[in-house]
Amino acid sequence: MTAGETQHQKEDIKKASRKTVTRILILYLVGVFFITLVTPYDQDTLLRLNQGVNGRGGSHSPFIIAIVKADIPGLAHFANMLFTFTAWSAGTAFLYASSRTLHSLAMEDRVWPQPLANKLKRVNRFGVPQNAIIICSLVGVLGFLGTGKGSKPQDVLHMHCRISS
Repeated sequence: MTAGETQHQKEDIKKASRKTVTRILILYLVGVFFITLVTPYDQDTLLRLNQGVNGRGGSHSPFIIAIVKADIPGLAHFANMLFTFTAWSAGTAFLYASSRTLHSLAMEDRVWPQPLANKLKRVNRFGVPQNAIIICSLVGVLGFLGTGKGSKPQDVLHMHCRISS
């Protein structure tokens, strides 16, 4: 996504690709390996999940089970902070990517209507497309409406649509 904004594209893309593979190997494979060492396969909450028992929250997660079994003071808070940071980091990365994409589309006159396209072309003195960031943020906020009491966004918005076949 950022290849067009780097000075040394060939080297930077190679570095980013290597780092991505390394992160996947370390975070997921090593993490899953250690979690499988700590969490037994016959753990009660895992068995109930396999039997189709619905539960809210992360009580069925092998990671949460391992944290509880470790009984280390503050570890649950650290894990919560880590999960929150990971979600926030992913959100900001996607906001960056979507706003830059929207700005690029506006620069190529591929956004309708034209007055909106003209506003999306603007950047501040640091080169940040603030209007594109605002629009992408609003779309993200609308996406969070689906996390309310209703299971679907239309339930939260009280929209009742009928699809005719």
